[in-house]
Amino acid sequence: GVEGPFLLTVGTIEPRKNLVGLIEALALAESELGQPLDLVVCGPSGWIEQVPKRGGVHLVGNVSDGVLAALYRRCSLLAYVPLREGYGLPVVEAMFHGAVVVASAVPSAAEGAFIVDPNDRSSIADGIVRSLTDEDLRRSLRTAASTHVGALTWARCAAQHRSLWNSMVTR
Repeated sequence: GVEGPFLLTVGTIEPRKNLVGLIEALALAESELGQPLDLVVCGPSGWIEQVPKRGGVHLVGNVSDGVLAALYRRCSLLAYVPLREGYGLPVVEAMFHGAVVVASAVPSAAEGAFIVDPNDRSSIADGIVRSLTDEDLRRSLRTAASTHVGALTWARCAAQHRSLWNSMVTR
């Protein structure tokens, strides 16, 4: 139901995902840009996260893989700023589909994302503004993301696991 450009975030709605911080940063970015921004939030409800009610924030819950892929391809950027995270698979998925990514320093981000401090709303807002307005930066991030994602193969993953297990056996 969102028409026009939008930002996307993906993940279970829970405190560690920092959705409240992202929404507060969104307001700062809107102020700097002088225009409203829509944020589409995909993912299941988690535990005890009060999402601030505000215009432009669309909680859509779980979506099918096909719809999610389309959202990744169509979004202006993926904003993924958890306070704590394992790997951060939505970052890789977004990069695979060609989305520009603004993220906290999750392991999946590498050089393909604009890295922000998830504890600093101004840092998140700056990442959003710069990633929306600087075409050279957007092009650079997409190129780096494509290279990063291209290296993430199952064969490489298996080889790294084999190497790790071999190093443990020889100890």
